[in-house]
Amino acid sequence: MDPFMERSALPIHAHRAPDLPVPVDEPMPDPQPNHPHHPDAPVEQDDPVPDRNPE
Repeated sequence: MDPFMERSALPIHAHRAPDLPVPVDEPMPDPQPNHPHHPDAPVEQDDPVPDRNPE
């Protein structure tokens, strides 16, 4: 048999990246509230101004 035909008779194994696990049932988690761009993020407060005449 022709050497080329012998090589072509071998099974072909495709090299392929493994599938990434994709959770379908779990929704994406919301960003943390302490993230600055989150709508529920706490607003930074300025330091309170001390009274001029403390009693």
